[in-house]
Amino acid sequence: WHAGVSKWRGLTGLNSYSIGIELQNTGTQQYTDVQINAAIEVCKTLIANYPIKEIIGHSDIAPGRKPDPGPQFPWAKFKPLIK
Repeated sequence: WHAGVSKWRGLTGLNSYSIGIELQNTGTQQYTDVQINAAIEVCKTLIANYPIKEIIGHSDIAPGRKPDPGPQFPWAKFKPLIK
């Protein structure tokens, strides 16, 4: 299960409430355009077919335990492109 021990906005055990998307990265590398574009397409498809409220990182739901997607993930570029 991707989330493990997790919590977000009053929910716990987020494996029951979330979908995990994985991108291979050490956490210090730049993400490639191919990775970001693939993640954008996956998120757009999920948003079009499910009542998705938010796209967040593992680090948001399990801080201190899961550091990904890490500081190199381009959230400012990514989020506007998935709406």
